[in-house]
Amino acid sequence: MKKNLILAMGTGYTENDLAPFFNSLEQSNFKGDICYITREQDAPALSNFSKAGNLKIHLFRELRPMKKNRIRKIGKFIDSTCTRVPLLGTLSKKFRERYAFKNACAHLRRHFLFRDILGSLAQDYQNVMMTDVRDVIFQRDPFDFDLEQDSIYYFLEAEHTRIHSCEKNSWWITEMLGEEALKRIGPNHISCGGTIIGCPKIMYEHFKITTESITNNLRCCNRAGIDQAPHHLIVWDRLVPNIHVVPNRAGIVLTMQTTKREHWSITDEGVILVDGEKIPNTVHQYDRYPDATQAILARYT
Repeated sequence: MKKNLILAMGTGYTENDLAPFFNSLEQSNFKGDICYITREQDAPALSNFSKAGNLKIHLFRELRPMKKNRIRKIGKFIDSTCTRVPLLGTLSKKFRERYAFKNACAHLRRHFLFRDILGSLAQDYQNVMMTDVRDVIFQRDPFDFDLEQDSIYYFLEAEHTRIHSCEKNSWWITEMLGEEALKRIGPNHISCGGTIIGCPKIMYEHFKITTESITNNLRCCNRAGIDQAPHHLIVWDRLVPNIHVVPNRAGIVLTMQTTKREHWSITDEGVILVDGEKIPNTVHQYDRYPDATQAILARYT
């Protein structure tokens, strides 16, 4: 049977920053591969984490972007020109992608790198998880649930959240996709784009759609978090096949920021529980709570 793969990217992290992620993964019984993308100057921070699965480090050269205001001004001009002259937009696709990659913040650049890596490695793996790093831990193998073949799993935030009720998510969608998109998908729950699990083929399609959205909206290419806009479009407009939308408290991925305090607790051993009994495989955004952060750091560092 093929192995599973975790895709992650981090820049500027120290060994202490990475310890909860990698040490918890080592203790989770995960047996697959980890593809971690970082800059050459950040690679030494990974030297003590080789036991956390089969760690494969991919280095990328960070290009020096322009100043933010200039990126947005030039990007807006390119966007409007390509809209007025569709043929020019088609012919300039490679140029626009190079511009997006060079000037994107790391948060958005990772989608291009993940897409390209999966394009060459997809046939080698059973399933893939894309995850944030700094605020993520693993309490069990993240793939330890009833995974259907040829599917993709998106994970919701707390059940009371709605896209149109969140100032940031509403702004991201309006800025990148327009008011009509917000009206259409705004009533849906918020899904966090920082943790996704699926088969390599569909994950590749997810990254392809995301990078196309960034490339077609160059004025947005350095706005961290705006990848939530195409993420929600993919989820709620069903732009990829075989989508599963998983509730926040199902025990697979717990996204903590919007989760009411009454729905999660901490054991004396530093384990995060959902509803007093479930141990979620993956915990995301624990650093929003000082007591959770203290318990996790004590357990994993």
